[in-house]
Amino acid sequence: MEKEKMNWGEYFNYINVLRKKMEKRIENESIFLGVGRGGLIPLSILSHSFNIERVYHVGLKNTRWDKSSNSSRIIEYSSVKCLGAMIGGRRLFIIDDLIDSGESVNYIITNYGVYCKDIIICCLIDKIYNNDLR
Repeated sequence: MEKEKMNWGEYFNYINVLRKKMEKRIENESIFLGVGRGGLIPLSILSHSFNIERVYHVGLKNTRWDKSSNSSRIIEYSSVKCLGAMIGGRRLFIIDDLIDSGESVNYIITNYGVYCKDIIICCLIDKIYNNDLR
């Protein structure tokens, strides 16, 4: 499968559209969680745009893409040791550039959803979900 390409102008247009859709959902205590690597640029731009100070990232590696592995599991590399405690009942925005298989988002929801007031998925390109914030 060939990768889709976009230029930086298109990329920033996607971010601006996403920002406008997020405006009504932002709360003072909101937390932004970027999925690395692709979600780190939108995470930075959006957190500055909304002046959100609680910004974290999580790196997820799916072994399905590792040719030496026959299994599919996600390995987490988090920016904080106790992310669940940091969320503490707040609204969580999961920010990524692309949702392809949905496995990363499902992993975050499964492992951290219990700590959240609610979860809002924000991505620039969504290949599987019908989320109102894309």
